[in-house]
Amino acid sequence: MADDARPPFLDRPTPSLSAWFDPPTDAAWEAAAQAVLKGRSLDRLAAWLPGGIRMPVVSDGVPDPGPVDAAPFTRVGSDRTQTGWDVRARVDRGDAVQVAADARHALALGARSVALGVGPEGADLTPDRLAEALAPVDPMVTPVDLDVADGVAWREAFLAWAAPAGADATGALVLDPVRDAVAGTPWHGEHVSALADHLDALSDHPWIHGLGLSALAAETSGADPVTAMAMVLAGLDGVWRAGVTVPWARVLVRMAAPQDPFAGAAAFRAMRSGIARLAVVHGVALEGRPFLHATAHPGEQTRVEPWTNALRGTGSLAGAVWGGADAVTVLARDHLAGGSDAARRLALTTHAVLSGESHLAAVADPGGGSRHLEALTDRIARAVWAAASEIVAAGGLSAWTEAGGLSDAIASAQAARTARVATRRDAIVGVSRYGRPGAERLPSSSSSIVRNAAPFEAIRDRVVAHGSPVRVALVTVGSVGRHRGRAGFAADWYAAAGIETVEVSSEDADHDWAGSSGVLGACVCGHDEDYPAVVPGLLAAWSHLPYRAVAGAPGEHEAAWRAAGLSDVLVLGADAVEGLSRALDQMGVAPLA
Repeated sequence: MADDARPPFLDRPTPSLSAWFDPPTDAAWEAAAQAVLKGRSLDRLAAWLPGGIRMPVVSDGVPDPGPVDAAPFTRVGSDRTQTGWDVRARVDRGDAVQVAADARHALALGARSVALGVGPEGADLTPDRLAEALAPVDPMVTPVDLDVADGVAWREAFLAWAAPAGADATGALVLDPVRDAVAGTPWHGEHVSALADHLDALSDHPWIHGLGLSALAAETSGADPVTAMAMVLAGLDGVWRAGVTVPWARVLVRMAAPQDPFAGAAAFRAMRSGIARLAVVHGVALEGRPFLHATAHPGEQTRVEPWTNALRGTGSLAGAVWGGADAVTVLARDHLAGGSDAARRLALTTHAVLSGESHLAAVADPGGGSRHLEALTDRIARAVWAAASEIVAAGGLSAWTEAGGLSDAIASAQAARTARVATRRDAIVGVSRYGRPGAERLPSSSSSIVRNAAPFEAIRDRVVAHGSPVRVALVTVGSVGRHRGRAGFAADWYAAAGIETVEVSSEDADHDWAGSSGVLGACVCGHDEDYPAVVPGLLAAWSHLPYRAVAGAPGEHEAAWRAAGLSDVLVLGADAVEGLSRALDQMGVAPLA
């Protein structure tokens, strides 16, 4: 087509959909939010993250994260836009034969590397059977991360297996001051000497990591993410202060990836920037970058409704990849029971879906520049650096641990975590929220992992051990519109303990529920305005029931209603673990032995 025949409409300016609106400002947004909150403070919408990090509704002063793949390495990923991330399969059950079968299965399903866990909560292996266990793994192609406490025998066995690959062998066989501190054996002079000897023995294998720092070990023992990441920096600081030469690109950091992808992405970005800052302090060249291995947080897994663990693993994977983790392990949904073949397959398929269909690695640092993510990264990095500085000021990681710093930090984190979980502020889908009586349950295990869902699972175990269903009647007052909200809230409350609910009208309150339906308690669900006229009569009609509750705060009527036989009140933000335990006591459900 000739230029003079160009259609006129092509030269018209493109209309802007936002031209009709005023330019967005923080003040305008806050005014709109205040109108919805009806004068209440915006702080009600602020989020609190583990470690005491507060995220305001509007983040000010977003820092410049810097370029991709350059110091301070907050942003990485350009090298993975074509190849994707390292899919690392966890192999940690049975003897050498079982390990070999699991490794073969994982590699056939797309795993690029293998993490072999050995010990009380891992595979039952000895160094002399390592080659048999790793027989399906080609050392020239597949990295192996051998997770053992220490031992020259393991190093010799590992290097003998990797010998065909020579200097090209890749993987990890690390000594780890953070893991040892958590285990109760803080490092001293002999441990630093052992590290120097270990690194020297690996000097001909530049692609095998010899120093590890496991924030994962600290978090699964109960520490909050900020403390765990601070221990990584303090541990690395101690190694470099001792004069051990470890290029920062040969440092392996193991981290727990939370189910919240934004918190996970920010944590991995903050971890790299913190290590870069520490390297600058010690004059270590910023060549390459430390290797970050993310594992879906074991402490977030549940025994009840284990299929929900697959959803948590998906969020963990997304956050780890967005944050630039180099290798990611998604645990089987029934990992707490050893991990079935089908569940392990699903875990590996999650990588394939997010990589091949969602193209999660197609963009380097996809969250870069996001106001929320950059502000969150900055807050985590500052909190971690401050916590690490306190550890170093206390004499270093070992001195801090021996002085009770770690135990105090774990106790503080556990108290805060327990409060958030018990009040259901941190909801656990399938357990504390949206639960089902009679839901699938994995068997109990002797794992030492500190898990969020454990308090609710203990209550549910108590109900199951009762032998017969535990039921509560939800007695509704008024029309559906007036009782629906509180009836749903009460049903969800009791379901967290595995207690069944049956919904009946207040007009049937004189029915002998205990005799015909096995109901051991009742809860009134309705509108505050309807309660004064009906609750006293209902309490009297249920005198044969050992447990009688009201959904909603009774206000000025509470004292009178309790005198009339009211057992408990269900309110938003109450301690559900304590309330449900108290209800079971009153209904005669025996505690677990």
